[in-house]
Amino acid sequence: MSVRRALAENTACPEAVLINLLADRNWDVRHAAATSTSATARVHQAAINDAPNDVGRNVAQLGDQLSEATIELIIGHPAVVLRADLAETTLDPVVLQRLSSDTSPRVRASAAANAGTARFFQKTTLLPVVDTVLEQLSQDSRSEVRAVVAESEDLPVEAVRRLAQDSSAVVRWWTLVHHAEDEVIARQLLDDSDPTNATQAAANLKSLRPPRQRAD
Repeated sequence: MSVRRALAENTACPEAVLINLLADRNWDVRHAAATSTSATARVHQAAINDAPNDVGRNVAQLGDQLSEATIELIIGHPAVVLRADLAETTLDPVVLQRLSSDTSPRVRASAAANAGTARFFQKTTLLPVVDTVLEQLSQDSRSEVRAVVAESEDLPVEAVRRLAQDSSAVVRWWTLVHHAEDEVIARQLLDDSDPTNATQAAANLKSLRPPRQRAD
């Protein structure tokens, strides 16, 4: 381990030193400075605004460990990747709802992915807004966002079946893959215009049928 990295990881490292280390030529030193347990809001904000983008992402991925001011900075930041990282990691329902209305489909898709796994991973703080976020994004204008929503096993049946009639073959595919137990969807997509979907629908139906009993 280099001396500079060890300095960045030192819990007593001063704020000014950490900010200087954000400009280090070595990524591991920059990363250590940006994510140091002694990093203040000023350090995090310097990483987002002034350091290379990879270090800014390291900070955004800290999610709710960040100060309110830093989170606001990320929400308003022009770099889509930073907002997407925050959308995928936040456990704050207000932040998730705000990012689910972001102008970038990548950010909205990240918000959908976060909401879609909330119950499975017991992200209890998000549960009050999960249904609202998923319902909103299931009707998103972009198919890549709707496709992420279709992967969620927390969707109400009516929302899943609506997505099974989506104009995008990819969205319909994900309803078949992630909701294979829904016989209505499988029958509906047996004659899908996309041959891959039709084949998958037939496979789903076959798996739902009980095996035939052999006659003695």
